[in-house]
Amino acid sequence: MTTSAPERTTIDQVVQLARTLSPRDQVRVVELLAAQIAQALPADPPALPRMTADEARAALADLRATFSALPGPRLSLGEQLDADRRDRDRALLGDGHVDDACS
Repeated sequence: MTTSAPERTTIDQVVQLARTLSPRDQVRVVELLAAQIAQALPADPPALPRMTADEARAALADLRATFSALPGPRLSLGEQLDADRRDRDRALLGDGHVDDACS
């Protein structure tokens, strides 16, 4: 006779079981898990390294350069919204529908 390792419970199985509980019991499960997680976390989170004003400005300049190098939007926000609405209307009403439902 061979013994196999116990089957590991997945998160999906835990969620499925939790959905069978009453809302009150679901809250209790969350409370118990939150208390367990709180004990497992370090008391004091690690301190973030402090930046000088010059370092912060340099980091901001790097971010701006990175974002500037990204391809820009081809449409304005209003134009993009209109295009999205037309796409939605086309999906809901069909391609042959001529009238713009949003106008």
